[in-house]
Amino acid sequence: MVVSKKFVSLHRQNIKNMAEETNVEKKEPQRKLVGKVIPSAGHSLFSLNLKTGEITNMGRPKQVDMEKDMVYRTALNKKNFVKRLIREGIMIKRLERKTKDNGETTE
Repeated sequence: MVVSKKFVSLHRQNIKNMAEETNVEKKEPQRKLVGKVIPSAGHSLFSLNLKTGEITNMGRPKQVDMEKDMVYRTALNKKNFVKRLIREGIMIKRLERKTKDNGETTE
């Protein structure tokens, strides 16, 4: 069986193109700069996980990887962080009242 040179060269080009396409698919996604948070003097960076409701004090990090379903704000302490979230409508204020009898809280 005789194969022309033109066919062989086209076949080699197709193989190279296919190899380049597979290499492009394997590349990791580029990270994008979502925003920059610089805490004021004395403030720390806090995060709220919207799924679990967990609040974390992150201190004063130089770089933060923004995650999905997380809210990041700067505040002086945890109490002020919660106040900000309530003011922005992210959290709902819970009213707790102490009963006179045994001091247990009710909602």
